[in-house]
Amino acid sequence: MDYNKWIAEATNKTKQLPANTTFVLKDLFDGIKWNELAPGNKLSLGRRFKNKVDDGEIPNVICIGKAQNNSTLYQKTAVRNDTIQVL
Repeated sequence: MDYNKWIAEATNKTKQLPANTTFVLKDLFDGIKWNELAPGNKLSLGRRFKNKVDDGEIPNVICIGKAQNNSTLYQKTAVRNDTIQVL
């Protein structure tokens, strides 16, 4: 599995989200495409995506906790005056 390709696609999708949007990684992909991934690949992709968010490599996205299904919750943020602010 080409994780870099999947993360690039997810990153591009986050750029299209309005500020203050809350999402899980699965939301960034079509249901059919996501469902084709093996469970282990989903977990590994999720860890890699979260690491990139935590490292600031995915612009204007922050980790805000866990969803009820234990998926990581993210939020698209707005940029004002060169600082990131959660709306």
